[in-house]
Amino acid sequence: MDTYLKKVVNDNAKIFKDIKNISKINAGFTNYVYSADDKYIIKICNNKENEKNFENEINFYKSNNGNKYIPKLYSFYISNSADDFSYEILEKIDGKSLYFVWHEFDEDKRKELIKEIVNMMKSFHSIKGESYDWGLYIKEKLERNFKKCFDLKLFSEDEKNLTEKLLESIDVYLESSDFRLVHSDIHFDNIIYCNDDQIKIIDFETSLYAPIDYELDIFLRMCNNPLKYASEEAENLVKIEDYQNIEKYLKKFYPEIYDFDNFEIRHEIYNLEANLRLLPRFPENNDLKKLVVEIMNSLKKMLNK
Repeated sequence: MDTYLKKVVNDNAKIFKDIKNISKINAGFTNYVYSADDKYIIKICNNKENEKNFENEINFYKSNNGNKYIPKLYSFYISNSADDFSYEILEKIDGKSLYFVWHEFDEDKRKELIKEIVNMMKSFHSIKGESYDWGLYIKEKLERNFKKCFDLKLFSEDEKNLTEKLLESIDVYLESSDFRLVHSDIHFDNIIYCNDDQIKIIDFETSLYAPIDYELDIFLRMCNNPLKYASEEAENLVKIEDYQNIEKYLKKFYPEIYDFDNFEIRHEIYNLEANLRLLPRFPENNDLKKLVVEIMNSLKKMLNK
């Protein structure tokens, strides 16, 4: 048993007193993840750069105490020094990601599940946060990543000029006054279809207080390109036609999430930010670079109408 895990077990002796087996199920770049007798999940943050996100996830659990759509948080610890580490002990969910079962359902069942996903979203969105300058927040993220791309010489002079034009007024279209807790990473790989036919959501590290339309950012991109967010094991089960009615159901069950001025422009801005964020990490990916430029030109047309 490694040093980190030993400390977690010792600190939580009551929880683990009857546990017979603890096994590592994932060794990622940011967290160690263990399963304890298929009853608990232990997540240990072993990367100081990820501690803020890890604490963010813990705060999401605390804000949603008793929410039926998320796993139970049994114990947690937040690091308070450079040589310390954070951890959380969670309920292990008995089920599989929605990607693995979506193809098995008829349209009535899919419609029913989207209605339940909407109820899940609303359970988070009922939690109100303090207002801040959302437009500036997104604009500054764009500026930082454009600068990284400029430093890497990924854009032509014409493309650089286009970015400057877009950034001049982009924040005006994102003006918002109502801020709610959003998951911000809802897609089928993060939704668990449980063996009792219920759903639960996982992975809250990127949650934040934001306008609720931001919740649709990654979810709508998943509907348009479901393969992008599927695990390798689930890829062969994904058919684009199985996802074509999801947005229609969303509009039926959650019309207020679309009730924003300049909705299409807002989401093209979100789309730009999400893809631009990846480009400095994958500068050799020409398809990604092409996509970013296409979104920029699409946004230019929208703003010039």
